[in-house]
Amino acid sequence: QPGKTKHFQTLLLPDRSDMLLCDCPGLVFPSFVNNTADLIAAGVYPIAQMRDWRPVVELLCRRIPREVLNAQYGIQIPMPSSDAMLEAARQLEEGRIPAPTAEEFLTSYCLARGMLAASSGAPDYQRASRIIIKEYADGKLLYCHAPPNFDEENFQRETMMMALHKTKKLREKLLS
Repeated sequence: QPGKTKHFQTLLLPDRSDMLLCDCPGLVFPSFVNNTADLIAAGVYPIAQMRDWRPVVELLCRRIPREVLNAQYGIQIPMPSSDAMLEAARQLEEGRIPAPTAEEFLTSYCLARGMLAASSGAPDYQRASRIIIKEYADGKLLYCHAPPNFDEENFQRETMMMALHKTKKLREKLLS
């Protein structure tokens, strides 16, 4: 079922006084999206009806830098193995640290919050993934697509710095 905006609304961007975001009624057509993971992440497809959390969390891990996930959730996702670093170098990602896997991210998240299955003591990936995907769909976990004809890498670097700054301000507010 497509996502729907019920009424016209405007949002002032907190860090940009010269920019106003307008959201108006219309439809999001699922045929323009690559897969179900994109629909769930965009909040179009209900999270409650999600059958497999792995593709959605993998998508989020590819989109959001490791540093932002660590700062946002106060966790330390383990660094990739040397084999993973070699594989990344082979795939022309020289000098880049590969994105964390869904399991690496969710294991760190679950252990930090004590989200363990009662019967086995294993991390509760299903519960954790629903919380994280909801935060992403609600905009608490920041990711922005670059506008057309924009340098994607610079845009994402600026977005990452804004997300880290927002997280730092939030932590300072909670500590005071």
